[in-house]
Amino acid sequence: MTHMDLLTDIFYAREIIDIFNVSIFTQIIASVIIICMTGLRLLTGHYDPWATTGDVFYLLAMICQIWQFCYVGNEVSHSRDVAELWGKKKRRDIK
Repeated sequence: MTHMDLLTDIFYAREIIDIFNVSIFTQIIASVIIICMTGLRLLTGHYDPWATTGDVFYLLAMICQIWQFCYVGNEVSHSRDVAELWGKKKRRDIK
């Protein structure tokens, strides 16, 4: 991997973070609100088994959605950090 490849990876990771930052934050906030409302609905005690089953699956879907955003965001941030550290090491080795 060349120095130029590292710079391209860093730029690409930063660009993706900048593009999707606000929309992902909005989606996560909406999902958290939905999780809280669904949890409240489950705790208030409506006793229809079909509705409860649907609510549980909906709750799991929202949790999976947040997990996906967090996992991918962590991987992008981690790859950017690794690329930046690798670039600093390469620059230090060149001097």
